[in-house]
Amino acid sequence: MKKVFVFLFAMTATTVSFAQYKGGHSDGPDKMNVIKINPLGLLFGSANVSFERVLNEKSSLQVDVAFGGLSVGGVKYTNLGAGLDYKYYVSNSKSAPEGFYVQPGVGFYSVKVKDPTETVTGSGFTIKGIVGNQWVWNSGFSLDLFGGVNYYAGGKIKGNNGVEYTKFSGALPALGVSLGYAF
Repeated sequence: MKKVFVFLFAMTATTVSFAQYKGGHSDGPDKMNVIKINPLGLLFGSANVSFERVLNEKSSLQVDVAFGGLSVGGVKYTNLGAGLDYKYYVSNSKSAPEGFYVQPGVGFYSVKVKDPTETVTGSGFTIKGIVGNQWVWNSGFSLDLFGGVNYYAGGKIKGNNGVEYTKFSGALPALGVSLGYAF
C-alpha cells in the first residue's frame, strides 16, 4: 500500500511541477487546481477528498483519497483507499476544470470489519468509468456532479485466522456530489 501512496504523490508532484498550461477563462480568473470533498461519503462513514490539477485546456489529473470508519452494534468498520483519475473535458465552450467530462481512473482500497470475536480484512483494486459536470464560479466555489461504474477486481476477504473466505469482483454504481474550492 505504501507503493500506491508513493506513486500517487509522485504523480501529483510531477504534474504540479511540470504542467505548462497557464489556464484561462475569458470570463474570470485562472483556476488551475480544485480541492473538494464528497459529503455523500460521510453518510456511509467514509470521507472522500480529491485534488484536481489542470494539465491543459481539455484535461486534468485528479488524486482521490478515502478514509473513515463506522461503529454499529459492536461491529467496527474502517476503510482506506486512494486513486488516480484522468479527466477529459468534452465541452467546447469551457476549458478545464469546468464543463462536461469523462473520467477513467484506477484505485486501491482496504477495509477492516471487527466484531468482538473476529476481524475480517479485505483489499483490492478498482477501475472506474465516470461522466460528470463541474461548475466553477469566479468566487472559487466548485460543484461537481458525477455518476458511473466502479469495477472491483481482485478483492480478497480474510479472517483473523488467515483463512481466505471469498474473493470479490464486480461492478457497483458510483454516484457523487463534490463541493470544493478552485484556485
